[in-house]
Parts: sequence; C-alpha cells; structure tokens
Amino acid sequence: MLNRIVITGAPGTGKTSLINVLKIKGYKCYDEYSRKIIQEGKKIGIKKFFFEKPKLFSYKIIKGREKQYKESLSVKKSIGNLIFFDRGIYDVYAYLHSLNESYVFPEKKSQFDYHKIFILKPWKSIYKNDSERIEKFNFSLKIDKSIRHTFKKYGFKLINVPKTTVKERIKFILEKSI
Repeated sequence: MLNRIVITGAPGTGKTSLINVLKIKGYKCYDEYSRKIIQEGKKIGIKKFFFEKPKLFSYKIIKGREKQYKESLSVKKSIGNLIFFDRGIYDVYAYLHSLNESYVFPEKKSQFDYHKIFILKPWKSIYKNDSERIEKFNFSLKIDKSIRHTFKKYGFKLINVPKTTVKERIKFILEKSI
C-alpha cells in the first residue's frame, strides 16, 4: 500500500525545496497547485487572485488537488511506498479560514485521507517574496495558525519539521514517514 504524505506549512517555509529534492531522489511527488492558478489569474488581469477572489481561487485549487489525489490512487509503485504532496486538500480550508471567509467545510474528513502530515514552521530568514508569493511574512504567521487549526480539526496529527538544512529535513521526513 502506498502512503500519501503531505508537506504543508505557511508560505515561504521551504516546502517546494523539499519536494524538489524528493523528486530528484526519485520519489513520486505532486507540486503545489496554487502557483499554476496564480499565473492563470495574472494572464486575465487578476494580480492577487486569492485575495481578490478567494472562493473562486479556492474552488480551482480544490479541483486541482482532487485531481492530484485521484491520480495518486492509480500509482502502482513509488520508492519506499511513499507519495508526497506539496500541500493537501485541507490547506484550502485553512487559507479560507484565515480570511474568515464563509465557506461550507466538510463536517469530517473527506475521502482525502493522507497518512502523515509534516508541517514546516514560518522561518523569517528563509522567507522570500516572488512573482506568486506576494504576502508579507506576518501573513505567513497567520496562515501557520490556521493550517494547524484546520488539520487538527480534521483529526490529523501534525509532525513538526525542524528548522535545519534541506538535507536534514529530508532525512527527518523520510525517517518519520515509515
């Protein structure tokens, strides 16, 4: 049986760097879906898609992450029987929660049952803005609280990844994923 592992955390915590290293090592990984949606929004003139149209943005992210999860169900083999996701479906609810958006959240865990959830804490010294990450670091702190609240609400145990080198973080995640 393959184990579906989520690497989550606020913006700028190093999730994508970890996913990229895991891919190089040969693990099956699914990329963060929101960057694609942010780029699509910019093409049609929406500069801050999540902030300007949070429900539409979130709907698109949910659909993309559902597609990734369903695709992962057809994967037959992966190194160590592990599949990694750069964020999971529940991150969408956490982001909406951070804005106090009215949204119908599932009452309980849906069919998206991840095996382990690793969370990276906000880390100011590695936080960088780019063309898709436009939020200030303080928003990262707010999202961190919301992510923790949301995953716990759905009964997931969060595994805190220490603030250390990428190599050490990968080692930690792989050891704890077994």
